[in-house]
Amino acid sequence: DLLASVGRLPPEQAGPVAGETVRLKSELVKPARDRDPGRMRALLSSLARAVATVAPLAEMVTDITDLIDRLPH
Repeated sequence: DLLASVGRLPPEQAGPVAGETVRLKSELVKPARDRDPGRMRALLSSLARAVATVAPLAEMVTDITDLIDRLPH
């Protein structure tokens, strides 16, 4: 859903957000023992900052924030 929504971002944001979304997906498909929670947290935080200024994607910010909160600290 996140990657599909990137097209609604301004062009200058779409490329970086798409890249970070792909990196996040790559991290999530790794076996649990190989995932880096710190990297996932950083990517999610970056994505939240990138889409926070785009009003139609405000719900995504909430979803991303919820994911950040669920990660082990």
